[in-house]
Amino acid sequence: MKTLFAFALILGLLVGSAVYGAPAVPPLGVPLPTPDKSVHLTPILLPAPSPMTWVDAVVLTANSAATYTIPSNATYLMFSANGIFYVSFVAGQAAAIPSSSVTTGAAPFANPVLVPVQGLTSISIIAPSACIVTIAVFGGVQ
Repeated sequence: MKTLFAFALILGLLVGSAVYGAPAVPPLGVPLPTPDKSVHLTPILLPAPSPMTWVDAVVLTANSAATYTIPSNATYLMFSANGIFYVSFVAGQAAAIPSSSVTTGAAPFANPVLVPVQGLTSISIIAPSACIVTIAVFGGVQ
């Protein structure tokens, strides 16, 4: 079964190359022409973070912002929660739940997952209802 799958994958790559007249698997970030002449970018993958070095839990009460100090030398933070939450990555800005459009680039980010944090020392977190946000730290220790 594995051999059949591998053969089908290779055949698909070869046929794709012949049909579109371009390499079937372009390098990351290179525009990929499609039959309708529109252009789609191939995904750019983030480098894999170092092993998780620290995990914190922030208990939030409804509509009350909490400041989280990022451990020194942290490279990424990974978030998980049992509710909706917003994070402000703007230095010194307390997170607030948007009640209208924010188009200045300073809106809090809803439910981030994996975020690079080099150069940041703290973030602000808020939730519309009580929840627990766990934060895994990659690359830094307190």
